Amino acid sequence: MCTCAGSKDGLVTMAIPAYNRKDVGLTKDTLTAMVEIRATSSAAMREGLDLVAVLDVSGHKIESVKKALQFVIMKLTPVDRLSIVTFDSTARRLTPLRCMTQAAQTDLKAVVDGLQNGGGTDIMAGLELGLAVLRGRVHTESRTANVFLMSDRQTTSGDPREVDPGEVAVYTFGFGAGTDHKLLSDLANKSTGGTYSAVPDGTNLSAPFSQLLGGLLTVVAQDVQLTLEPNTADGDLEKMTVAPGTDYT
Repeated sequence: MCTCAGSKDGLVTMAIPAYNRKDVGLTKDTLTAMVEIRATSSAAMREGLDLVAVLDVSGHKIESVKKALQFVIMKLTPVDRLSIVTFDSTARRLTPLRCMTQAAQTDLKAVVDGLQNGGGTDIMAGLELGLAVLRGRVHTESRTANVFLMSDRQTTSGDPREVDPGEVAVYTFGFGAGTDHKLLSDLANKSTGGTYSAVPDGTNLSAPFSQLLGGLLTVVAQDVQLTLEPNTADGDLEKMTVAPGTDYT
């Protein structure tokens, strides 16, 4: 068993200068402000990422799928965990969630290199097994749960839209013209925060995966509570707490 490092709960105090481009009026007014908080880029300080790669090995784009996952493997760090699930007519978990040390990267790259084509395309079975891997996690505190589902074919069994992803973000990727783009888009939209990326033939695979991983690998904290308190003696200004998931617009 390995323990992946991550950020700890804590309280950060900072001074945020606020500017109003409008002329100051003589009556009480409401100022709408946008606050941007940037965290350190150190991997040791960010949240750990738990990722299950669900790979369609039934189609002709298996080499593209391999290249895409090899790219993902090399971008992850020891704070992250990765599991590999494949599907054709059935789904299989090839590896459990592993902290992405250099040794694990080498092992998983070898697993990916050994992938071979199968028959049938049961996207539903692949998605269900990928989500089951995440539901079976032991260490979950402060870790994000995500599924990358890659396919280049039409599903041949069941309706994957019936699968409940819960709180897991499902990111789907469609390779080539034979992909069921509508289905993969629906699966991503049904999840919490997931997106769909179409990868046309001849596309540089690093582009869509770099963009997505760039966002996932910079999460330093989740469910942040932001408290704003003026540092002036103006009695009309009040302390305000912004709770996670609340819209104050």
